[in-house]
Amino acid sequence: MLLTIVSVTKDDFEGIQKTIQSTRALRKNTLVEQLVIDSSNSETASEIQELLASEQGIRYFYQPPEGISQAFNLGLCEALGQWFWCLNGGDELHESCPLPLFVSLMENSLADALIFEMESIKGISQRPAFFTLWPPVFNWVPHPSTLVKTTTLATLGGFREDFKIAMDVELWLRLLSSDARIDMISIPLSRFAPGGLSSQTPKTAAEIRKAMWLHKKLLFLCFFESGHKVYRAWRHFGRRARGK
Repeated sequence: MLLTIVSVTKDDFEGIQKTIQSTRALRKNTLVEQLVIDSSNSETASEIQELLASEQGIRYFYQPPEGISQAFNLGLCEALGQWFWCLNGGDELHESCPLPLFVSLMENSLADALIFEMESIKGISQRPAFFTLWPPVFNWVPHPSTLVKTTTLATLGGFREDFKIAMDVELWLRLLSSDARIDMISIPLSRFAPGGLSSQTPKTAAEIRKAMWLHKKLLFLCFFESGHKVYRAWRHFGRRARGK
């Protein structure tokens, strides 16, 4: 199996319907599966199961509402794909994504993560200037447009379940401070649905600060190393310029 798409939903039939419809062409590839992790009330859960009955390549799981991180980790435990992609209910595979190229990238990339672009109500995301990308404290990584190797994610221990909103920020700090290799592709992969938990700005900001505090040693080393790298380069090329 090449790709596992994990779609978490709760009491949002229209949202998960949009997500399922958007991935239908991709799921015609038998190497692609989609897991729906549902925490809806019984009526909505029945409607979702009825919707999925006629769909190809989808597995359904019901989980009591215990948080998004727990749902992601359930998906990680059940994933059969080489790549793991979180595309939650309401989010959509972008209609302009060239599917043959997308599949080819997954088949041939040697990276641990593929980071694509994302469209939201603000338009298509544009990655910031290269020198500002690390550390990702302003979270330039678009979660619904990022694929991670399933084995890499499992080795990291999955998502921290004490994070309810900004679990992706904490994950990127762990992932990108490891030996992980990243491919960045400036092609829109997903369309992000507004109004989710991440729109709760004060709570999201509090969790981002929590992630930064947890990884304060790493962030200090990044701060120190950036200046030290420039200093080493200045000295190195100074010696080379003098023929030493």
